[in-house]
Amino acid sequence: MVQSPSPGQYTVQCPSDDDVLKVLKAAALTPFGPMVRFITMTGLRRGEAIALRWENVDLDRGVLAVTGTAQRFRGQGIVVESPKSQAGRRAVAIDPDTVQMLRDHRGRQLLRAVELDGAFEDNGLVFPGPRGRLMDPPYLTRAFKKMAAVAGVPHMRLHDLRHGHAAGLIRSGAHMKVIQSRLGHASAAFTMQVYGHIEADMQEDAANAYANRLSERARIAKE
Repeated sequence: MVQSPSPGQYTVQCPSDDDVLKVLKAAALTPFGPMVRFITMTGLRRGEAIALRWENVDLDRGVLAVTGTAQRFRGQGIVVESPKSQAGRRAVAIDPDTVQMLRDHRGRQLLRAVELDGAFEDNGLVFPGPRGRLMDPPYLTRAFKKMAAVAGVPHMRLHDLRHGHAAGLIRSGAHMKVIQSRLGHASAAFTMQVYGHIEADMQEDAANAYANRLSERARIAKE
């Protein structure tokens, strides 16, 4: 058996588009709907989305800057740290529909702050907890697990949305270097290790499509 040299030990199983859509539908019925959709459409990590602030989001230009990641540490609570690598500090383009979703989300957020009359701390977080403070990462993970169960895909994890985003980019024809930059990987080689199997599947489909095309042309020529 011929072994592909690219995927490596970090190969992941990416969710199907149908499963992602099921989760988005279930999430839309919860307060986490905007955040789940945002992670799906940007590929940000859980901690990066939690730490994101409005000052790092340019809705007019359709771009955001990843400058930190939130984690919970025993004895310290929730802490925002700088990305582990320089590649983690990056600009990520936002599609127009997601930009509009963020505008609507911000409007609802400001209205909630008024309704709670001081009980909501506006710390400038795009996706804060119920009272405006940093959301607890494990809390988000548990909430997503419930959403996935409701959607009928209990095997799906929150981080799988990031994998699905990467898979979608590859299938859309994005260059691996662009995907690496968008995901914040240290190198395109690592991105290829993780997602190279998707490209390999696409190569097989392309080879079959070309063979079928030539076979059809040959058949027509004989008629």
